[in-house]
Amino acid sequence: DRELNIFVFPAGADGIVTSNSPFQWLGSTETNEVASSISPTSNDGFVLTGTSFQSNATSSIYLASLRNDDGLVFHVNVNSTANVRSTSVIEDRTGGFLLTGLEVTDNSTDIFLMKTSNNGVTEWVQTFGGSDNDLSGSLVQTLDGSILFTGTIELESQTKMTLVKTKPNGELKP
Repeated sequence: DRELNIFVFPAGADGIVTSNSPFQWLGSTETNEVASSISPTSNDGFVLTGTSFQSNATSSIYLASLRNDDGLVFHVNVNSTANVRSTSVIEDRTGGFLLTGLEVTDNSTDIFLMKTSNNGVTEWVQTFGGSDNDLSGSLVQTLDGSILFTGTIELESQTKMTLVKTKPNGELKP
């Protein structure tokens, strides 16, 4: 087996290295990490998400926050009772982070929407989907705090693109 980890290379718009350290190594030697999304934060830093794959074939969300000088603020495997894979992350307007991803159960996947605190502690989780495979895409937050995310859902024998809009707490709007 080979180990997969996440490397962050600090570079300016011109592609030239902007830091004294050539890269930031993220992850663990006990798990394999695969990055999926990076987004800017209000403090000129970045938040990054991906998936940590454990040797027992389970997976969890990997979340890291970096300062604008590429220094690490924190990195965690977000606690979850499900087998999950993260696809997108943004900073929440009220603090913390919003993530979308997949919750894998039996032979299907559902979309999850999650809010964490500023240090990666889960505050709430909402899941969306049915008995078939549902895949999450990117997410945005509107000025009023509503959350929108894209996905691909299986509906009967058809595969459809979807756009979901929720309240700031992840509940579906009426």
